[in-house]
Amino acid sequence: MRSVTGTKPLQVQSADAIVESSDGIALPEEEAQTAADNAVKEAERAVQALEQDFEESMDDLYLSTPPPNYRPDPELQRGQRQAVELNEMICKQTGQNCEAAAMARRYYEENYGPM
Repeated sequence: MRSVTGTKPLQVQSADAIVESSDGIALPEEEAQTAADNAVKEAERAVQALEQDFEESMDDLYLSTPPPNYRPDPELQRGQRQAVELNEMICKQTGQNCEAAAMARRYYEENYGPM
């Protein structure tokens, strides 16, 4: 992960007032505006970096393979197998929901292997 660093905080009393840096040095209004603009840009970059880190972390979470010792819950596997068989039986008998039956079988085989 990347670390994000900030800028020195500015203290603004009013729009027309003298702006002071964190060092207590008075800045002319133009320099103060430039400093404020730079602080905003840096904050935007920090937000973008955090959002990108979040997206990469989510990709890592969802795209990672299960650990080698992972074993699916047998009750869940049995229930999904029954659902696949029921969907396929309905498809054969009525000709309806055949796409759902095919999707259910693909999902089952991708997660548990061939039936």
